[in-house]
Amino acid sequence: MAVVLLSLLSTSTAQAQKTIVLGAIDKLEFVKEGTEYCPVTCPRLETTEGGVTRICLSRHGDCQLVSLRVIEVLAGADPGATVVGKSKLGEFNRPTIPMETRLVLADIDKQGFASYIGATYSHEGVLLLPKSWAMVDGIDLLPMKDERGFVPLERLRQRLRAGR
Repeated sequence: MAVVLLSLLSTSTAQAQKTIVLGAIDKLEFVKEGTEYCPVTCPRLETTEGGVTRICLSRHGDCQLVSLRVIEVLAGADPGATVVGKSKLGEFNRPTIPMETRLVLADIDKQGFASYIGATYSHEGVLLLPKSWAMVDGIDLLPMKDERGFVPLERLRQRLRAGR
């Protein structure tokens, strides 16, 4: 199956620079660093004109492409029924997509790079499961957590509608 990366329409509003969707994970694909969908984190050693050699150290390498079936668009351009987000794998090449749920909130920039927060359905509606940090379009979710550690999606919707 060919993977088509998300291309966002650029508009004058800041919010349109990102697309924020609630989606179900359909496919997770790993891609080698240095390929079309995975830029190199650390370039080769580089020597400046003054003879100084620059090095780059990173615990990141390969990337992940996450195909999501779009359930709801919360902000930005409507990507259609499916969207693909790309991101570097985490430390020691571990996936950064929440693996405990198939439902995620994806914050995708205009180049297609994405960050993800796990989500789940409950009798209260959709609940987000932020970990130790969680920013969505500049909105910090941690102060929005309830006593169980969840953030109702409706709280985020309200903040996005209000412009933060």
